[in-house]
Amino acid sequence: MRVRTKILYISEAPIYGGAERYLITLAEGIDRSRYDLEMILSDQAPERLRQALRDLDIPTILVPPITGKTDLSGIMRHVACFRARRPTIVHFNLSNPLHGQYAMIAARIAKIPFQVATLHLPPRSTTPTKRGRFFERQTLCNLNMLIAVCDSSRELVVKHFGLDPARTTAVHNGIDADDFDQEVSKLAPVSLKQGQEFIIGTVGRLSLQKGFDVLLDAMPAVLAEFPNVRLAIAGEGPEEENLRKQCNTLHIDKSVDFLGMRSDIPALLQAFDLFVLPSRYESFPITILEVMAASKPIVSTSVDGIPESVVKNETGLLVPAEDAKSLTNALTKLVQDDDLRAHMAKQARQRVEALFTLNQMAQKTQAIYDRFCL
Repeated sequence: MRVRTKILYISEAPIYGGAERYLITLAEGIDRSRYDLEMILSDQAPERLRQALRDLDIPTILVPPITGKTDLSGIMRHVACFRARRPTIVHFNLSNPLHGQYAMIAARIAKIPFQVATLHLPPRSTTPTKRGRFFERQTLCNLNMLIAVCDSSRELVVKHFGLDPARTTAVHNGIDADDFDQEVSKLAPVSLKQGQEFIIGTVGRLSLQKGFDVLLDAMPAVLAEFPNVRLAIAGEGPEEENLRKQCNTLHIDKSVDFLGMRSDIPALLQAFDLFVLPSRYESFPITILEVMAASKPIVSTSVDGIPESVVKNETGLLVPAEDAKSLTNALTKLVQDDDLRAHMAKQARQRVEALFTLNQMAQKTQAIYDRFCL
């Protein structure tokens, strides 16, 4: 009987975002007959993440996060945890390059054979300090493999960190479109319309990264031409109060709904006529794949890995970041063109089924594990 390879995943995130959704999706797709999965989470990890792991029957260890380079007790606590679990591979799930650095040092002290990391958001600027560059060399630059979630991000991390390209790879995020359909069927339908309204919808953390302020700047011109349009924004975050104030200032508050955090995203997407993602930067968001699975046309900024998922003029329209006028033009073009929206919706579903499946993501990730274990 073949011995299963033990994989220990590490996530320090205190919130549930795209990186955490990736972790759950990957765990769903990994072949449990070949791999023995365990997780180390921060004891501040959101209950939504913990419950998802319980549902997958994945043993989870809660450990207080390492607070910094002087937190020697935190580092040694992780060392003890690594030594007790004795994994063949530690797989770090990094929402940004600064996450997990001290846990990586702990893994080296514990002499874990192989270290892999998935980096979801690449660096946006050069590392400003000698200490920062030192920790990069001791951690990210010593990984056996760094996985970027799109080709664009891989190019950025190689350039920024000076990594050996042979120790980096790109594995696109993936989803199971059939499972998505089944989840929709289990959820209560969502109704957002009043009468003959047209719903432009978006989902994401209410942060500057997501560019919702630019979207709101674009909306007065959209509403002037199409008064029946309503904008629905699902999510929560630090910019919510500012965004609400902006709606009042622009006199569009009656046409914008803030839906808060939602646990029924698959059903919510069905209630949108058009999806918009106005981000200033992204990597390769799972939300876009869910929108494609939901057969919805997309308007998005053409940043980072987005053009690897959204094909301009085929599955959606792409516009520059920080450009409210271009965003207005793209939105109005699709609002008024039923045939174009239908064409893009069909193409989006076909594209996600062909290129961005959960099975493809899991198989490519397992192939990385097998480089070290066979």
